[in-house]
Amino acid sequence: MIALAVMGTTRDIIKRAMKDGNFRERLMKDPKSAIEQEFGVQFPKGVRVQVHENSPDVINLVVPGPLVAEDRSLSQAELDQVSGGMAARTTTKLKDTFGQCPIQW
Repeated sequence: MIALAVMGTTRDIIKRAMKDGNFRERLMKDPKSAIEQEFGVQFPKGVRVQVHENSPDVINLVVPGPLVAEDRSLSQAELDQVSGGMAARTTTKLKDTFGQCPIQW
């Protein structure tokens, strides 16, 4: 999946196309090449980039593709990095406006 880190880059591409007529023209003719050259984005082989221009009577919407189930399980090494371990369970008495209040952590 291409995450155009690109979502920020997408905004930059649009801003640039609004301000720079030459870039806009190249973007419309060969979007993949224009983006790669101007923004240093390298698309994987086989990826196509399409650019559509809105007009007074045509509005383009982009609908994300269907969600693909991914294996999101973590390896033991990844789990070790994010786990906080275990602490001994203790009871501490704290005093609040209602008197003694046992707090466990």
